[in-house]
Amino acid sequence: MNSRHLLAACCLLLAPTYASAQTTVPPGVSRGPSFRGFGTAGMTIFSASDSFEAVFDSSVGPLFGGGIEVGVGRGLFVTLAASRFARTGRRLFAFQDQIFDLNEPTKVKITPLEVSVGYRFSVSPKWIPYVGGGIGWHRYTETSSEATEAEDAHETFTGYQVMGGVERPLRNWIALAGEGQFTWVPNALGQTPASVSSVYDEHDLGGLTLRVKVVIGR
Repeated sequence: MNSRHLLAACCLLLAPTYASAQTTVPPGVSRGPSFRGFGTAGMTIFSASDSFEAVFDSSVGPLFGGGIEVGVGRGLFVTLAASRFARTGRRLFAFQDQIFDLNEPTKVKITPLEVSVGYRFSVSPKWIPYVGGGIGWHRYTETSSEATEAEDAHETFTGYQVMGGVERPLRNWIALAGEGQFTWVPNALGQTPASVSSVYDEHDLGGLTLRVKVVIGR
């Protein structure tokens, strides 16, 4: 066998290995359609810090949720996520820039439903960074056993979010991620003179959310 025949034989043997290396991608970075589910737990630092501090004695609150992710190929993905903040505070009333405690409990629930488009970077098989952004609809309810139905609040506001995080594959079908998201929900608070937010001139229902995400699927 001459040198040319030997070189040709080597090329034939190496070709499948090279092709396999070219198509191998880190877990979580699919070249084709994929479907995954996820659950999240974290906390939100609300932009309307003074208003939340007045009602709950804290501008930070827990947030839990979950959703689905559809990978559309080459790092691109779309997520549909729902989450919920629920907490009981005190009912307040504002009059002529003064805040009065009505000595009644009030229950506040915020339920965001968010659609985001993102991109996952295939820089490492162990640590996979990603970024994204999108639009959301935030259901806000505030109820009190001592209030009338007209005094309770049931509103839905449109918001926008940007996010970024790092995913760590643990097995072929499960991964863990740390994620940060900033959300804007403009003109949601302080729209009536009797609201606490009008005194503090705070109108944004959004904030900074830090969470841990458990992802299931491939």
